[in-house]
Amino acid sequence: MCGNIIVRKDAPTFAGYKDALQWLAGKTLAAPKGSCADRLGQIVVKQAGITVNWQQLPPEVTITSLEARKIDAAVMFEPYASKALFDGVGRFAVSPAIYGETDANGIVVRRDFIEKNRAAVVAWLKADIEALVFLRDNPVESVNILKKQLPEYTRENLWFAVYASLPPETGAPSATVLEGAFAYTPAVKGLIERVGTFLFDSKLTQSAALPPGSVREDLVTQAFQELNLDPTKSLFALPGGSQSPFKGDDPVK
Repeated sequence: MCGNIIVRKDAPTFAGYKDALQWLAGKTLAAPKGSCADRLGQIVVKQAGITVNWQQLPPEVTITSLEARKIDAAVMFEPYASKALFDGVGRFAVSPAIYGETDANGIVVRRDFIEKNRAAVVAWLKADIEALVFLRDNPVESVNILKKQLPEYTRENLWFAVYASLPPETGAPSATVLEGAFAYTPAVKGLIERVGTFLFDSKLTQSAALPPGSVREDLVTQAFQELNLDPTKSLFALPGGSQSPFKGDDPVK
């Protein structure tokens, strides 16, 4: 859901992501500073061995700048990325997955609240786990819920943001479009370390490493166990290739 590169709508038609990256060389590429898009975009540019003119812009300004052709491409997260596609502002060109990189969300709770309200925090985590399972099993209902929060997006757009496969020429994986990996696995630990290094190098944090005890694996484990789930395994991996049940805002008949 993050770090995909969108090129402006009048960019050439690329045979694949390698052609898109070569076209990007020397051009202006924007991303919100310190975001997952910023981190993943920098990884892609570095791995591709190209030089771009970076601009650090807020999400809304990034998209409007792409539409106005003030920038050539944007690295963006959902649902901004797919809205640019559905609004005819740009199109997907490169996925960071081609370099084996991804990103994730985190839940932050004050330490003193945890100590005083452990049961409430575990209940919150359980609700998040159940919400992910609901997202997996109920795509139409999930999109309708999102629509209430984001009325300016069509249901087709919101479905695409969560469940759709990106074009194969972007280098995005076709087998899995979203992984519900709530557990604190070795892969997640490595990701946290890489994100910490990026934020520190970007001068957005005072240390590359989290303070001891910052990640409460015990809370996640307890939440999984109370739901009779294995805390060492991902909840699911949504397969790619499914067709949208919506056209615009209406169900497909």
